[in-house]
Amino acid sequence: MEVEEDDHLQFRALYESCRMASLYLEGDWKIEPLSELYKKDRTEWKDDSVRLHEKTLDYALQKIEKLFPQLARKAVESVTECPPSALMRQIGWVEEGRISGSS
Repeated sequence: MEVEEDDHLQFRALYESCRMASLYLEGDWKIEPLSELYKKDRTEWKDDSVRLHEKTLDYALQKIEKLFPQLARKAVESVTECPPSALMRQIGWVEEGRISGSS
């Protein structure tokens, strides 16, 4: 079956967000490009009228699911281990070595 338009847009947003995070945090993205996923979908289903089938969506989401925990850990580490910037101190977001408003 064809993936609904809303689900397709959510998938693309998730894919691109994870891809950009992976490139920033790891310098690598181990999942094939969207163009390859679409090409595979058309080859397998021989249907140019459907943008993406559920089977292809499931395949891509399973690959993202395997990478996601590591990406989330690295993102948290990146944020929590990064010292406050001079700009954050200057505009008052950081006081006494902590972000303002946090305890």
